[in-house]
Amino acid sequence: MLTSEVIDDQTLGYDVNLLSLFARMLDGTIVVAKSGHVLFANAAAGKMLNLHSKKLIGHLFPYSVTTNTPVELQITRSNGETRVLEMLATETTWHNCPSYFIIVRDITRRGKAEAENKLLLAALEKIENRLGQAERMEAIGTLAGGIAHDFNNILSAIIGYTQLILMDSKNDPKRCADLREVLNASYRAKDLVRQILSFSRQTCNRKAPMSPAPIIEEVIKLLRASLPSTIEIKHSISAKKELIEAQPTQIHQAIMNLAINAAHAMNDTGGVLAIGLDTVELGSDAFKTHPNLASGQYLRLEISDTGCGIEPGIADRIFEPYFTTKNKEEGTGLGLSVVNSIVNSLNGAVTVYSEVGVGTTVHVYLPIIERKNFPSGTETEEVLPAGHEHILLIDDEPAIADTTRRALEKLGYEVTIRTSSIEALELFKKQPERFDLVIADLTMPKMTGDTLSAKILELKPSMPIILCTGFSVKISGSRAEKIGVKKLLIKPLLIKELANGIREVLDRNKRKI
Repeated sequence: MLTSEVIDDQTLGYDVNLLSLFARMLDGTIVVAKSGHVLFANAAAGKMLNLHSKKLIGHLFPYSVTTNTPVELQITRSNGETRVLEMLATETTWHNCPSYFIIVRDITRRGKAEAENKLLLAALEKIENRLGQAERMEAIGTLAGGIAHDFNNILSAIIGYTQLILMDSKNDPKRCADLREVLNASYRAKDLVRQILSFSRQTCNRKAPMSPAPIIEEVIKLLRASLPSTIEIKHSISAKKELIEAQPTQIHQAIMNLAINAAHAMNDTGGVLAIGLDTVELGSDAFKTHPNLASGQYLRLEISDTGCGIEPGIADRIFEPYFTTKNKEEGTGLGLSVVNSIVNSLNGAVTVYSEVGVGTTVHVYLPIIERKNFPSGTETEEVLPAGHEHILLIDDEPAIADTTRRALEKLGYEVTIRTSSIEALELFKKQPERFDLVIADLTMPKMTGDTLSAKILELKPSMPIILCTGFSVKISGSRAEKIGVKKLLIKPLLIKELANGIREVLDRNKRKI
C-alpha cells in the first residue's frame, strides 16, 4: 500500500538530484498543478497510464485527484491487456505553484493474488463445511449406536408383551387385529433403528422385491390422523402390482418425510397434499432430464403441495444434510437428505419443481423389476418349534427377561432367569449340568455377555450359548463364533426368531454329541 509523506515546499522546485531520482523510479511519479495541468511525469508514469510522458506534461491530467487516500484505476492498454493501478496523491508546491505530488504503482499482480486468495478461502470454507458435516455424521453414528441398544430394549418389551397377549387372544379376531397393528408399528420402529444406523454408518441393507402401493396407503392413513383438517389429502395410485427392490421401511420413511415436508409448507394457509403412484417409460435420452437414470420402466411417486414454494436461491441445497428452513424446534435438516440417500441407494432419482406462492412437486423415480415367482407376502399361521429343555436366561432388563421367559414357557421350555450376570455365573458354577442352553444379553453391567460366555465355556466347553444384542460394534457373528457362542441374535427379538434360533442351536449341539 502506498503511503503519503510530507514533501518540503522547496524540494521539488530546486533539487535536481531528486528530480533525477524520480525520473529513474519504477513507480510512476507525477506532479499536477491544482489547475489540473501536469507539470512533471516520469517515464514509468507514462507507461502505466498508457500515455507518453511528453503527452502528459502540459496537458490536463485525465483523472480526478484525491489526496491521502489510495485510489484504484483500471487501464486498458493498446494490446487489450487490463492493468490495475493504485494512485496516491499528497499536496505540495512546484516552483511556488500549489500542486499535487502523485505516485502511481501497478498492483495487477496483487489484485490477482487477492482474487486467488478469495477463491482459495472459498474452497477451504467448502472443505471445512464438508468436514463439519462428516464430523456431524460420525457423531450421529456414535450417538445412534449408543442409543440403539436402549431403544431396542424398549421395543423388546413392547413386542414381547404384545406377542404374549396375541398368543392368548386367538379367539378374539378384533383384538388380534389391533395387536397386529401394534406389532407392525413396532416392526417399523425396529427397522427404523437399522435405517438410522445404515444412514450414519453407510452400511448395506438387504433389499427384496416389494410393492410401494400398500405402504403409500398406510402412510395416507397415518397422515389423515395427524394432519390438521385445513390440509386436504388427495391420492391416486394406479400402479398397484409393479415391484421394486427395496426395504419396506426405506420406502415408508422416504414417503413419510416427503409428505411431512409438503404438509409443513401448508401449515399456515392450509391447502392440498396430493400423493400419486404411476408407471413411466424412460427412453434412451432419459439422461438429458434425469442424469442418474438408465432407460427402462420406472415407478413414479409424486408428492405435491399448494404451499409457499421454495425460493430459487435455496432450491439446490434442500438435499444437503442439516440444511433446513424450519425453526430449530421443527426440524433437523436431515429429512430430505435421508430421502435422497435412500433413493440413490435404490438406483433411483429425485426431481423437484417449485414455484414460490404456488407450491412444490417432488417426483421419485424407482426402477421396476421383473415379476417372478416371489412370495405373495400373505401371512399364514405358523407353528413355532417347541421343546422341553432347561434354559438359563440372563438379561439385566426385568421386562425383557419376563416376556422372554413367558414366551419360552408357552413353547414348553423350562426357564430360569437372572438379571445379573454375576449371579448367573455363580448359579452355573453350582449346577452346570442343570442347564441345556444359555441365552445372555451382550450389554450388561459389571460383566458383559461375551465375558460371561467365556467363563461359562471354561466350566463346561460343550454348553451351547446364544448371545442377544440391540446393537454393538464390539461383536459380530464371526467374533461370537470364535469365542464359542453358537448364535448371535439381534434385538428386539420376535418369538419366531427366538424359537427357531433355539431349536437350531440345540438340535445342532445334540447331533455333535
